[in-house]
Order: sequence, then C-alpha cells, then structure tokens
Amino acid sequence: MEKKRSKKAIFLIAILTMIFVANAWGSGSSESGKKADEGAGDKITLKVLDGYGGMVEKMMALYEELNPDITIDYEYVPSNNYYAKFTALNVSGQLPDVIWTNGSFLVEQVQSGVLLNLTDELMNGQCYEGDAKWIDTLNPALIENARAAVRPLGAAVADKSYALPFTLTSVAVIYDKAVFDKLGLKEPKTWNEFNTNNEVLKSAGYIPISMQGQNMDWWPRILWDQFCRDKLDADPNAFEEGKMDFSDSTVKAGLSTIKDMWDKGYFPESALTANRDAMLQLFVQKNMAQLLIQGQYLEYLTNNAPAGMKLASYALPGVAGKPTRSLGGASEQWGVPVKSTHHEEAVRLIKFLTSRTSFAEDYARFVTPCLKENASKEKNDLNKGYMAAAANGFIPEIYVPVNATTELSNDFKTDLMPNYLLGIYSLDQITAKMDQLYKETYLDVMKK
Repeated sequence: MEKKRSKKAIFLIAILTMIFVANAWGSGSSESGKKADEGAGDKITLKVLDGYGGMVEKMMALYEELNPDITIDYEYVPSNNYYAKFTALNVSGQLPDVIWTNGSFLVEQVQSGVLLNLTDELMNGQCYEGDAKWIDTLNPALIENARAAVRPLGAAVADKSYALPFTLTSVAVIYDKAVFDKLGLKEPKTWNEFNTNNEVLKSAGYIPISMQGQNMDWWPRILWDQFCRDKLDADPNAFEEGKMDFSDSTVKAGLSTIKDMWDKGYFPESALTANRDAMLQLFVQKNMAQLLIQGQYLEYLTNNAPAGMKLASYALPGVAGKPTRSLGGASEQWGVPVKSTHHEEAVRLIKFLTSRTSFAEDYARFVTPCLKENASKEKNDLNKGYMAAAANGFIPEIYVPVNATTELSNDFKTDLMPNYLLGIYSLDQITAKMDQLYKETYLDVMKK
C-alpha cells in the first residue's frame, strides 16, 4: 500500500509541476516576447529551449549579433529535467520555435507529429553561408545516425530528417594522470585491466568511476553493445519482431555486469539520484578518480581542475573483447515544432547552429562539429580518448530498445535500474518489467 500511495503522490506532484512550469513559461516568456516586439519594428523573437547547455548560449549571442533583426528568447533546462519541461509546454500549446532533442525523445516527437519535416530544406536548401547545399556541408554519418532512430516508425518517416545533429558526440573516460602515476596505473586496454584499476583506486580511497541518475542507461547500453552485438547486428529488428526480448541471456549479461560493478563499490553511493554536475564536482574535488562523460564538458574541467591535476582521457575497453563503439553520434539535435509561427526564421537559426560560421568560434574548441570538416581543434591527451571512442562508430540509439519510448526510458532510469542495483528487484523482475513496458508503450502502439 505504501508503494501505491507513493506513486500517486509522485504522479500528482509531477502534474502540478508541469502545470506550474507551463504557466511560468507562458506568463514570463510571452511577456518578454511582447516587450521585445514592442517598439522593435520588424524584429522577430525566437524562443529556444535547450537541453545541451555549454556553448549553446554563446552561439545564440553570436547569432543575435550577426542577425540584428532577431531576438533570441533562450532557456536552458538540464537534460534530467528536460522532458518534464518539454511535456508541460507541449500540453499547454506553448512549445518554442526551436527545441533541442535527442534519440530518447525524437521517436515520440515524430510519432506524435510535434516536429516539422526538415528533409526538403536539408536536401535542397542552401547552408547558412549560402555557398552550398545544406546537406553537402554536414557529416553524412551523423545524418544517417539521426535518421536511424526514427526508422522503426515505418516507411512514412524512413530516410527523413525531423531534427538535425549539430555535434558529433562521443563519450570517454577522463582521469587524472597524476593519480594514475602515483598509483602505478596505466590506461586500461582490456576490461580486466579496467577492473584491476578500479580495485586499486578503491583501495587508495577514491571512488573509481562515475555514474549519474540522469544517464542511468549509459552503462547498460555500453555493456549491451558488447554482449548483444552478434545477435542484433545479424538481426537488427529482433526486438520489434519478437525474436528477442529483455529477458534474453545477452541482455541479462549486461545488467548483471553492472550490478557486479555496483556491488564492488566502483560507483558513487549517490549515483542513483545525482546529476552530471555532482559527478563533475566529485572529480575536480579529487574524490572520484575517473569520469565517464561527453566531450563538451572538457572546457569546464580544464577551467576548474585544481593545481597538480593532469587531465587525460581514454576510450572504455570492451567487456566482451569486441571493438568498442561510443555512446553519442547524433545524440544532440535541433528541431522546429510544427506549431511555431516562425518556421523560416527557426530553420535559419538551425542552419547557423550547424554552420562553419558558428563552429569557427573559440567556444567550440572542445567539440567535434556536425560538419564534414569535423576534425577536432584540440589534439592532445585530453581529447584523444574521444577521438578513439568515435573511431569504431556509435552504438545505435535504439539498439537494445530501452529508449524506444519516453515511458520506458524514464521508468528504466528512475525505477527499474536503481531498484535492481539496490537489490529490490531481481534480474528476472527487472527484465520482465522492461518487456511489459516495451510491449505496452511501443509494440502495441505500433500495431494501431
């Protein structure tokens, strides 16, 4: 009974929060938009909702500088709170003109008709600089990666672009070379070496490596890419066609491996609820020895690393001996809601966000842009792991389909995985619950 009352309370709080957020956006943003338009002649205000952060606000400022006829009403929401904010705005009919999205949200957004189809403009329109077709300036592997996420929705959306990637994102392990040197450790080349390092780091009083609640799917997806690869590469539609499910032995192998890491104390005790910022703090405070994170946070680390810390990175080795693929790829994307009243201006802003002009600035020095000319500007120990992580390609966003629907993704991160690691759910219970959610929120919906 306690559990049922708790869920009801949480649901009520979530609904009230969404209503509050929607009203706050509606009253605050519409008023600011009204003031921006009053006395500004033909100046247009574009509302932007961002879940990426970092350099994006600087991109927006540069765009306003280069386009004085545009005012950007920009809001950043951390990714762990992004879906609640997006849902509140969508329910209240107040979606902005440009939204950040990724593979976890894109399928549902396309399926529900939220996003504008950008394919014609991508294929036939000019890039921001006006000297080439837009498509010809972008990394084709990222376009394919972005389209692959929605391909399971069927032929009507296959090979179409509803959002455009603006960075090539890879995930690698950041560590302090000074700590490794002091303890006689080397960058691991195998999973056994990785675990040996973790034991040494733990014995020396460090938290070995990061995990954060907002990205609770990261470690399972990395491990599934190793254990499930043979089956899913041979039959990519195995889950959709019912030939494979979450109770498969390879899926269980990935889950039991991460449970073993948790039981050995390799992750922070706060990992189940902590966010990325908390992990960054643990690392720069020298409480945690290794940080699994995206490359866009390298600037923060270099600016906040204490004296004596020597930052370096490596690509995580594969647990099953296969070449490792990285999380990421086209995980950071921009789209235009259908209900925006400024389609042309919104698309032009996305062209800028994916342009040579935008990525020529110093704020982009730690990222790999979406462009065909995508070489990183910083070639050193700090980003070499990211380059290596991307070299073998990327784990498909919808692979072992824990992110096939928002409901499944959210339940996995906030309920199923945390309670499995804590020993409240058994391995059989968590996989059975995942199978049920996948059927109810994805397979049954697809059949309608």
